[in-house]
This record gives sequence, C-alpha cells and structure tokens, in this order.
Amino acid sequence: MARVVLMGSSDAAVELTGAALAARLRARYIDGDELRPPARRRRRRAETTPAASDAEIWLDALRLVLVEAAAVVVTTGPLTRAARDAVRARVRDVVFVELVGRESVGEPLTQDEAGFRVAAGADLQIVVDRVADLLTGR
Repeated sequence: MARVVLMGSSDAAVELTGAALAARLRARYIDGDELRPPARRRRRRAETTPAASDAEIWLDALRLVLVEAAAVVVTTGPLTRAARDAVRARVRDVVFVELVGRESVGEPLTQDEAGFRVAAGADLQIVVDRVADLLTGR
C-alpha cells in the first residue's frame, strides 16, 4: 500500500486532489492541517507568527500517522527539504508528491529525492490518474 504526502501551494487544489487520490487508492485521507496543535490552528486563523515548536510537533504527528497507517494520503502545503528528510528518516516507503500550480512556492523536490512532481491541471481526474499511475508503476 501507499504512504503518500501530497504537497503544493493553495492554487494547486491539494486537498481536493488528495481526497480523490485517497479514494482511488482506497487509502485513508488526512488534511495535514488537522495534525497541527489546536493552539497553532488558532494562531493561523488569527494570522499570527507560529511558535518555533509548532513545526516539530506537526512533523512528529505526521510521522506517527504515516507509520501507523498502511495506506494513507496526507495533504500539506510545501515542505522544506529538511522536513521531507526528517520524515524519510523515520518512515519507510513514504512517497512525496508535489503538485505544481501556477504559484510554485517552497523548495521543490529534487532529482536525488524519491517522489514525483506533477502539474496540477484543470481536470482533477487526469491529475489523480497520473499520480495513481506513478505510484503504482504503470
């Protein structure tokens, strides 16, 4: 089964694509924002600066979800290379998929990383099919 972290900017419809991909793969879907501590979610809604520990707490929650689930798709905004490496260090077989929208932000996946970069398109089904095919090796 697949452990997938689907990341991208807000214009790439990451949550919608993630939910559709999870259904296609018969995997659990988790919006990565739900893994954030409640205090962080309140600060985010208030648009205040996050505490430094928020990122590490979120990464711990992400790693826990990925380790415990045999098949899961977690969506998130762009992650840094350091964050991706921290997850890979503790989670076997995790695959990062970067949806690239009009506004590509963050640190993109590099050629030396396992994972895929997929252009977010206007047709959700085509994007989901493309990602599913890449994950299953078709």
